[in-house]
Amino acid sequence: MEAAVHMSLKEKEFRRDCDVLSIASHTPTRWAATILSDIAAAASAPPKKLDVLTKPLT
Repeated sequence: MEAAVHMSLKEKEFRRDCDVLSIASHTPTRWAATILSDIAAAASAPPKKLDVLTKPLT
């Protein structure tokens, strides 16, 4: 999160443009299939221990 807050405008715009291209290049049907596949894979996988790191924003 900190890196995103402090990155340059040029980097933010580049990342946004990449996201838009990725989103636009797939149909809603493909997005739905991918999400359902990810959910099924997560449901069948053993649980993972999550390490929560907290650091105040500066």
